Amino acid sequence: TMDLALAAFGAFALLPAVRWRAADDGKSARRSAFVAGLFAGLAALTKLNGLVLLPALALAALTARSRHGGMAARFGPLAAAAVGVLLVAG
Repeated sequence: TMDLALAAFGAFALLPAVRWRAADDGKSARRSAFVAGLFAGLAALTKLNGLVLLPALALAALTARSRHGGMAARFGPLAAAAVGVLLVAG
């Protein structure tokens, strides 16, 4: 059923989000955020309850490790995640 697909896409979105939080450099953070956004978009496209993942991605952005640039360095990966979501579900 659709719930199984939602659970799979949700799990596939959370794994890159964890990698995003632990990323040391901006390139891998943006890549992980983009992949997390893609899978979150697929989850939202599968079933509307998949939108629950969007606040989880925002929380990952707020708690991500940032060694250079502080809050400004967090917006690049967050924008990449937003592009991923909009690319699939928008």
